[in-house]
Amino acid sequence: MHQPAHLIIILVAVYLITPAALLANERTAKGIIEAAQEAVLSSEMAGHITRMTRQEGERFSKGDLLVRFACDLQRAEQQIAVVQSHAAKVKQKHIQHLDQLGSAGKIELSIAEADRAESEARVALAKAKTRRCTVHAPFSGVVISRFIKPHESVDIHSPLLHVVDDTQFEVVIIAPTHWLTWIKPGVRFTFHSPAQNGKPLPGHIIRTGLAVDPSSQTVAIRGMLDKNSPILRPGLGGTIRFADQATP
Repeated sequence: MHQPAHLIIILVAVYLITPAALLANERTAKGIIEAAQEAVLSSEMAGHITRMTRQEGERFSKGDLLVRFACDLQRAEQQIAVVQSHAAKVKQKHIQHLDQLGSAGKIELSIAEADRAESEARVALAKAKTRRCTVHAPFSGVVISRFIKPHESVDIHSPLLHVVDDTQFEVVIIAPTHWLTWIKPGVRFTFHSPAQNGKPLPGHIIRTGLAVDPSSQTVAIRGMLDKNSPILRPGLGGTIRFADQATP
């Protein structure tokens, strides 16, 4: 039995608009997950570690104490500076009183004022040194790595903790340079990764890179996912898909 010609045409048309054909019209690129905020916290002083409040994988809030150094010497120096500053203030007031009585010269008064200003600067310096005895979280997030342990001694600028903000992720998209003719902030995409079990995560472009890789003629473009997922980790790779209707 022969099929009517119009039925054959309909079947061919249905085949041409199958999902596989639609996917062929999508633009795809490689995407890598990065934390929006990430830092390796280093020591601002050489000293002995007395306390670390977080293990690897544990969360923290902005401002939380993460590391404490032994600080007896710095606190003692601060106390000395405060006492000396108080003495300088008393001396200045005394010379001011003598100056009002005509019993002190202008040079003595100027020296007393300079001594007081110097003592106050020494207090500020001592307080700054004391603040370096503690390391606080610059943002909310999670500890990825610990490079030292409690009771160890470190040098200045030694790495202490690797921390990331896991509340918001960016996607680095490696795209061909000719995409710059249409891709711009606000363009929508979906991120597909095997870790998501096939469930796409929607997002949008936030900025385009300026540097072009001369060998591959590609450019790094950054996107932001609309919402977080507990599966996401920095370094996780996947495929970025831009539907035709999302691109001008």
